[in-house]
Amino acid sequence: GGTINVINDYRLSYLYVRDNIDIDTPCTINFKNYHFCRSGGYTGPIFRITADNVTLNFENCSIHTGGADTEGSVFYVDGNDCTIDGQGSTDINDCSSYDDDGGVIHVNGISCTIQNLAFEDCWSGEDGGVIDVYEEKCIIKNCNFTNCKAEDYGGAIIIDDDNCTIENCNFNNCQAKGKGGAIYMCREDNDAHVYYCTFTDCGKDLKKGKNVEAWDSLYLIQPN
Repeated sequence: GGTINVINDYRLSYLYVRDNIDIDTPCTINFKNYHFCRSGGYTGPIFRITADNVTLNFENCSIHTGGADTEGSVFYVDGNDCTIDGQGSTDINDCSSYDDDGGVIHVNGISCTIQNLAFEDCWSGEDGGVIDVYEEKCIIKNCNFTNCKAEDYGGAIIIDDDNCTIENCNFNNCQAKGKGGAIYMCREDNDAHVYYCTFTDCGKDLKKGKNVEAWDSLYLIQPN
C-alpha cells in the first residue's frame, strides 16, 4: 500500500465527520494538526479499518466525538497487523459507546498495536471503557488513561483473547462496576502480560477494589 498525508502545517483545524472513513486497502495515513468531531447525527465509528497492514499516525491531533451506538466510537479495527499511533501528541476525550463494548477502540484483528495516545473521560455502556480486544497478539503501550469508565468490566481495557501485552501505560481514576477497575482479562486461557504500568485511584467502585483482574494467568510487572 501507499502513503497518504493529510497535513495542515499552519494551525489546528476542525475536521467534521458525517460518515465513517472506510479504510479497505493496506496503507499508511499521516494526520497532522486536525481536531476530529462527529456531526450530522452520525453515530458510527470515525475510522472503520477492514484491510490488513494499515497504519494511522496522528501528530498534534485531538479527537472529540461524543457518543456512538457501536463498538469502538472512533476506531473499529477488523484488519490484521494494524497500528494506531498518537506519536505522544494526540488526545482522545469524551468519546463513548452508549450500549456496546469499547468506548473508543474495538479490535477484531490479529497483531494490532495501539500506542502513544492519551484518553480522557471516555466510557462504555458495557465492557472496556476505552478499548475492547477480541483477537490475539494485541499490544497497547505508552498510553495514558484518565477518568475512563465501564458499566460492566474493564474500566479502561477489556481483553477477550490471549497473548496480549499492555506496557508502560498510566491509569488514573479508571472505574468499572464489574471487575477490573482499569483492566480485565476475561478469557479462561488468557496469557496476558502487563508490564511497567502505573495505577492511581482505580477500582474504587469494585467489590474487590482491584486495578487488574484476570480469569486465568496474568503476568504483572510493576515499576520499581
